[in-house]
Amino acid sequence: MTAGVTLSAVIIAGSIFLFRSPAAKHLKTLNSEITEDFSFKQRKFAYESGFEMFASKPAYGWGAGNFRHGFRQFQNMQAEREEVANPFMKRHEQSFFWQHMHNDYLEWLIELGVVGTLILFSIPGYFFWRIFKSSRWKEPVPLMLLAGLASTMIHALVDFPFQNPAILVTWFAVLAITTNYCEGSKNKEHRGKRGIARTQ
Repeated sequence: MTAGVTLSAVIIAGSIFLFRSPAAKHLKTLNSEITEDFSFKQRKFAYESGFEMFASKPAYGWGAGNFRHGFRQFQNMQAEREEVANPFMKRHEQSFFWQHMHNDYLEWLIELGVVGTLILFSIPGYFFWRIFKSSRWKEPVPLMLLAGLASTMIHALVDFPFQNPAILVTWFAVLAITTNYCEGSKNKEHRGKRGIARTQ
């Protein structure tokens, strides 16, 4: 309870600081300026091409690691459609090579399809099921670890952190540690019962 109150207080204090900082002014005008921001247009352009690539092979995908090889044709198709509205965007995209989609989930769907992505998600899904099955996930330590895991998953919506082996290995290590922590009390209780049974 105390940990929850402390965490809430930290979040509220951080929010107040954020909205009173100079960065808040930029955040307020971001919505009106975003249509003119080239980086945003570039990613929007890539997402549209990426969804077309996924739609071409939705079930089993293009194969792991093949995004960078197959994306070019969809990138060029989208660039041709943009020619009238934005000639500069067309010229830029036709000379720009995308190694990764700035969205890990969309890239997995493109490469592995719906079937492969569901199989991939079943691995961490199994560990999360074990974590939330335990009552200990509400304690401060696993809550903070889960917050770190969730922040990386949210980041993956607009970037490709899981394509970095160091981040991927660390993420799964934290997931395993969290699972072990949450199931620790149950295992201790089980070992305790076995010890009592042996002494009787």
